[in-house]
Amino acid sequence: MKKLCISLLLILTSCASKEFIVLRDVPINPTFTVIPASYAYSEVTFANRIEKYLISAGVKVIQHPGIKHIQTEQAQGKGKATSELTSETAGKALIETYRMRESTDADYIVETFRISGQIKISKNETQEILTLLTIPSAGPGIRPVTTELQEFISNALRHLGIYPIQKKY
Repeated sequence: MKKLCISLLLILTSCASKEFIVLRDVPINPTFTVIPASYAYSEVTFANRIEKYLISAGVKVIQHPGIKHIQTEQAQGKGKATSELTSETAGKALIETYRMRESTDADYIVETFRISGQIKISKNETQEILTLLTIPSAGPGIRPVTTELQEFISNALRHLGIYPIQKKY
């Protein structure tokens, strides 16, 4: 592993905004997983595009972790009601429903947000957010040119200290 870098590195400038990336130890052959903001069709499609560009940048991308649907039920006590609110819920069950992402072995987690045109890259081991990138010209209804987005992601990876695996032909 490379020596830990503590400084911040200014990477990209677009339309008077600056993007920052935190440099940390980088594994020799890092793996990535891409997770969409939600499982709406447009979000999944956007996440698939980012996966495609990561693969084309020469990094290893693994399947994203599954989502567990969890529901817990707890019976409320039938004690004497002490207020109007508790009298309404006395004797009823409390049901809590939520979704939880399973763990992943990927070195980096890439979360994508189509509506805001943002990509968040975190180091899985430490849960540290390394960068939050805003895609240039990714406003509502504006789609960045494919080659520009691909180059944007490649540049971001290089600034993180992640270089593609050299393929031998």
